Amino acid sequence: MRGLPWIVAILAFTLIPSFAAAQEDGMEGPSNKQVGVGLVAGAAFPFANNEDYAITESWGFYVDIPVISTFHISPATTLYRLDHKKNGDIGNKGITDISLNFKFVIPLPGWKIWLAALMGISNGHFKNGDFIQPHVGGNTGFSYRVVSNLDILLSAQYKLIIDGDQRNINMIQSMAGLQFNF
Repeated sequence: MRGLPWIVAILAFTLIPSFAAAQEDGMEGPSNKQVGVGLVAGAAFPFANNEDYAITESWGFYVDIPVISTFHISPATTLYRLDHKKNGDIGNKGITDISLNFKFVIPLPGWKIWLAALMGISNGHFKNGDFIQPHVGGNTGFSYRVVSNLDILLSAQYKLIIDGDQRNINMIQSMAGLQFNF
């Protein structure tokens, strides 16, 4: 019993620094501490009251900037088309969304799960000749570390494109992609 405190002290001084180093090296997931650049593609599902839109392709890119391991800021750009089916007022016009995402991340070994709030502007041909509309929304998703600096991800995003004429557009986008981490 007299040697027990010494054994505990020796184990503490040898194991605690190696545990801390493992945490710094990314036991919780190295992607939670690295800046990443990603490319996503998927489908856009727009809908609105009294309007009929077609489902179109959607793609974009983003930068993932970790502030801390559980909070990331992620500016993103998404491109898609609004295809108005009823009377052709919009036609088949391209829209570009520029968003700022505030991600709350649950770090797991090799995985990241997140919920994010977003806001930004949408630029393109909307009804009544409008070209710029604000949008707000949120997204959720997860990513998996494939190799040391490459993640695959799946996400779902909701946006409310706010039109001053009360022709708001609801947008759901499902995306899959890759993220390269520096």
